[in-house]
Amino acid sequence: MILLAVTAPSPLWYISRGAGFVGLALLGAIAVLGLMTASQTRLSARLPRFITVETHRSLSLLAVVVLSIHIITAMMDPFVPITLLDVFVPFVSTYRPLWIGFGAIAIDIGIAVLVTSLIRIKMKQRTWKIVHLLAYIAFFASIVHGLGTGSDSRFLLGKVFYLVVGAAFLITAWIRILDKTEAGSSKRILFGALAVIAPLSVVGFSVIGPFKTNWAKRANAGISGVFSQNAVTTPVALTKNLTALSGVNIPSNFTSNWSGSITESAQNSQGELALRLMGPLGSLKGYDLVVTLVGVPADQGLSMSSSIVEVVSKSGNVAYNGQVTSLNNGAIGFSIKDNSGQSVTLSASVNAGQTSFTGQVGPYVPAQSFSGDN
Repeated sequence: MILLAVTAPSPLWYISRGAGFVGLALLGAIAVLGLMTASQTRLSARLPRFITVETHRSLSLLAVVVLSIHIITAMMDPFVPITLLDVFVPFVSTYRPLWIGFGAIAIDIGIAVLVTSLIRIKMKQRTWKIVHLLAYIAFFASIVHGLGTGSDSRFLLGKVFYLVVGAAFLITAWIRILDKTEAGSSKRILFGALAVIAPLSVVGFSVIGPFKTNWAKRANAGISGVFSQNAVTTPVALTKNLTALSGVNIPSNFTSNWSGSITESAQNSQGELALRLMGPLGSLKGYDLVVTLVGVPADQGLSMSSSIVEVVSKSGNVAYNGQVTSLNNGAIGFSIKDNSGQSVTLSASVNAGQTSFTGQVGPYVPAQSFSGDN
């Protein structure tokens, strides 16, 4: 027997997500303290300057621990296929390669900064400083990684978090640029321009990408997914060009036996596959109910990202079409419409095997809602 979908993310997913937020907050604090250290600014007029330096070092070590938890739990979580190679080599992941790639860039730069800090006494000051400046690139890469990969970006609390962390860094950076670089100098102009262009680019990306409710379906398409509203498509092998047919009535109290076959497509270039359940409706002679679930393979099942539900005649005409509204193991809730726009919401209780299933269709029974995010 197989599961049709993962009903909820594992605890590892929550740990990884929480560690990611804490890690990004720490990176923001480290960046701010680094700028304060460079400008010889104190945390307080009553505290000596070395307290700022020691706090910076302590938070850096804590960030290493927290981000290690984020990485390890992400790799252990069966929800997405992230490997050790994906963690360190940018843009090779099968899952959201561009946005996971930004995380890999941040990690690689972080390792370089950490190692050079440990051997600073053996390095030239200029070389160490150049490597250390890359930490600010790592900070922005981490924000893009979090926005592109995370599932909380479109919620108010997530937006406030990214705004606060980013604003704290930018304000400190601007103070540093204005106070420590000569007015009109090329360095001041360059750094000032970067301090404007970088955050505006991130904000623009967020507005047309992660802040949209359908980002989970677009994120795996890379940069094209930022601009495309329909980046995820059902594998061609499981789709047909069908003509709508009216005249079939399915009431809200409709009940029927439903049994048939289960077919599975190969994974597409985005790492997704389609699972199709197709079988005749006993109470609606001459018509099949077809439920197609599209998503990423997960532990003992499929983590759904999109769906298609159709009531199809034997000649291939579509009487009703819609999508899954809730999914909880063998309980499938779905809403479908006929050609005139009249809709009905039903539930299917399914006992699924490897290649076939048996079940019942009836009035909708509330189950765990599917949000489309991970």
